[in-house]
Amino acid sequence: MKKDLLKIIAVVLAVIVFIFVKNALSFHTLITPESSPTPTETPDLTIKFDVTKAKLGDKVGAMTIASLNPFISSNIISSDDAVVKFKGRVTLTGELYHSTGGELGDDVFMQNLDPSSLAKMPSMIGDNRSIWFNFTNPNDVKKIFQNGQNNTKNVTITIDNYTIVSFLREVVNSATFVSLIP
Repeated sequence: MKKDLLKIIAVVLAVIVFIFVKNALSFHTLITPESSPTPTETPDLTIKFDVTKAKLGDKVGAMTIASLNPFISSNIISSDDAVVKFKGRVTLTGELYHSTGGELGDDVFMQNLDPSSLAKMPSMIGDNRSIWFNFTNPNDVKKIFQNGQNNTKNVTITIDNYTIVSFLREVVNSATFVSLIP
């Protein structure tokens, strides 16, 4: 009985250490907190799916999984190591942020989605990041901004090819801009 209790304690300690190490690693980012967009904390209204059970062709809301791979090709797909590309257009309302310098360079991000838009977005079980993404066609998105300065605009847009990229470090999700909804 004493051996069983020691085994249980050892397993519990191993789980606690694993969680601590996993969380500690997530603080080392490829994009520094000072340079990344600053999404507002919102309740998680996204459509959760289990990436370890997902298959090509699975529907997640209005989107369909078009490709599914680990971020590092030698690894097994998990919520800490996955690239999931979706097909399917969705219309979202949120904040468009255009950065013209600094560590982010000249790029455009969508962030701070409204609740009805969050409810259209897939996210992996175990991936607790806020929903924000850049664009595969940023020059098309930049046309929304007139003067080329750092700008933030509340917009409604349609996207396609939403891609979730997950790794133990901060990586960026992306989508293809389709159109601006007036």
